[in-house]
Amino acid sequence: MNAERRTRDWLKLPSDVTASILSRLGAVDILNNARYVCTEWRNICKETTIDMGRCSDVLNLDDDLQKSSRLKRLRLVSCRNISDEGLSAAVVKFPFLEDLEISYCPITEHALETIGSSCPLLNSLKFNVQGCKRYFSGCDDEALAIAETMPILRHLQLFGNKLTDNGLRAILDGCPRLESLDLRKCYNVGLGGNLERRCVERIKRLRRPYDPTHDYEFEAQVHYPSGISCIDLTPQDYDDYVESSGGSDLSDYED
Repeated sequence: MNAERRTRDWLKLPSDVTASILSRLGAVDILNNARYVCTEWRNICKETTIDMGRCSDVLNLDDDLQKSSRLKRLRLVSCRNISDEGLSAAVVKFPFLEDLEISYCPITEHALETIGSSCPLLNSLKFNVQGCKRYFSGCDDEALAIAETMPILRHLQLFGNKLTDNGLRAILDGCPRLESLDLRKCYNVGLGGNLERRCVERIKRLRRPYDPTHDYEFEAQVHYPSGISCIDLTPQDYDDYVESSGGSDLSDYED
């Protein structure tokens, strides 16, 4: 079989098979190589998830990311060098983005606001951190950014976030199409008042703060310097620990 025949065979693959093959490539290969092979591959790459999981050199890919203007799915995991400014500069070029994951990256509400305002088709967001080290230190900045800029969200995962009941109410008000919500390890959410009823009535798939984490993709356990873990920490556990340790507050440990 000659080279020309082999090329024709590759191009004759069903588009779903080609997409499955290309989805296994890394971000660099998709952005710098595969999408330049032919028009069909370029179009498929536009639909393919750009997975930058555990990428330590994201900033050097900014120019290539910004060329992918029809990108629909983007996954960032443990990208320690990425910044609010860098991500914000990239996402303004992604008006067709529908599915975004940002896990264990140093991104704040400032980038989330830009994402929400720049990506009007965004319907799925994963914004995860490594548990909740400052147990009673609630913060709704990220929840408010989501609530105020992402009105068509259907799927939201906030594993380990510090949002409170107020932040959750804002999300329910601002994201009326929400179907699935993952709040595991969000220990400042108490689901007080009528909040739990609102969630149950509205959300088809609800994961509460203390729900099991066995199906979570990443390490769910958080260890404190003292050896305490908040994996199953309850308010009573917290009070008992503070009393037994002579008033040492877990909130002394920063993220």
